[in-house]
Amino acid sequence: MFSSLRAGLLAASPARLSNVTRVVPANVLTRAILSSQSRLLLTSARLQSPAKSTGSTKATTSKSKAPAKKKPAAKKEPAKKAAAPKKEKKKPVEKKPSFDSKLMKPPKRPASAYFLFNGERIRASAPKTIVEASGMIKQNAQEWKTLPAAAKQVYTDKANLLRANYPKAYEEWYLTLPPGYFREINKRRIAKGKPKFLKPKTLPRPPGNAWVFFCNDYRKRHGYTGAISEYLPNAREEWKVMTESEKVVYQRQARDAREEFQKQQQAAK
Repeated sequence: MFSSLRAGLLAASPARLSNVTRVVPANVLTRAILSSQSRLLLTSARLQSPAKSTGSTKATTSKSKAPAKKKPAAKKEPAKKAAAPKKEKKKPVEKKPSFDSKLMKPPKRPASAYFLFNGERIRASAPKTIVEASGMIKQNAQEWKTLPAAAKQVYTDKANLLRANYPKAYEEWYLTLPPGYFREINKRRIAKGKPKFLKPKTLPRPPGNAWVFFCNDYRKRHGYTGAISEYLPNAREEWKVMTESEKVVYQRQARDAREEFQKQQQAAK
């Protein structure tokens, strides 16, 4: 290519060259020739290596590609609300039974002869203050010491009569109590540090079991008349070695006595 350019320049007419040289300086002319040569070399290199040029075009085209469209962001599903904890059903509050305080008071225990004498004197004088009442109690105590035996006997007889009637009054109070009252009374007394009330001794008690009947028989057979602690250890040892066929006698006695007791209770109602 360089040779073709040279031939073209030589083929030009001498008149032109002379004109050119006259107008354009030599250094400018050489620069123009060299720049045209470099351009021809570049174009020839591109034509000779088409694969490289395609690669470069691909690179340029890839760079000039329009930016890919962004995919629309997926809609976030609303977070499920956490299930509220199940409320536990409140257990129905059991209503405590109400108790009548008047029914819970047993009859007063009978007073002694001196308390009857002292109470009679205080009610007769009717002291207005505590100081007067305490002074009167001291005075009554001194008078009781010097009171004749005949005068004391009056109050002693009253006290004995009250004491004899008290078990019956206590039994009537116990029998008129509604169910659960007696247990509640003793529960409150224990909470206060007081002794429990006992069931009336006048009421018939249910018969014992087979062991009780055996103990009674053991006491009679061996002639024990004292406390149960005298023969209880020996009776327990004998009961342990007895066979079931030997215990049947006492079991039958206990069953018959229980049935008879139940019949009496039904008849009393």
